[in-house]
Amino acid sequence: MPMTNTQARDAVLTKLESLTVAPIRYENAPDFKVPQTGLWINFAMQYADSFPSALQYGTMERDFGILNFQVFARKGTGIKSMVALAEDIRELFRGFSEDKFEITQTHAPTTPENEETGEFVVSLVRCNFRLN
Repeated sequence: MPMTNTQARDAVLTKLESLTVAPIRYENAPDFKVPQTGLWINFAMQYADSFPSALQYGTMERDFGILNFQVFARKGTGIKSMVALAEDIRELFRGFSEDKFEITQTHAPTTPENEETGEFVVSLVRCNFRLN
């Protein structure tokens, strides 16, 4: 049976939560409060084009996309710990697979830069994935 998008997202969040070093914000997270100190992670799972992949269970589609992990730190607190966390996230997901979900490529963290509000510095880690 194909793996659902919800099952894939749950697998990714379970893996990410295994780091347990920073609060995680994700789409529609209930009651998330940006921490006043320390690091935090913003997670988004973005889908790209889908392609037919099999007829075994009816028409099955293979979904592709990118996992985005943004690591935030308050401006003026340095980048050493945020870069280390970004690198840990990359290593955590390198070669990760569960059921019919797999990471096909991880990208090095971006150089930390100011985000829109000017309160934070952010580094982005991206992972390409394939589902089904």
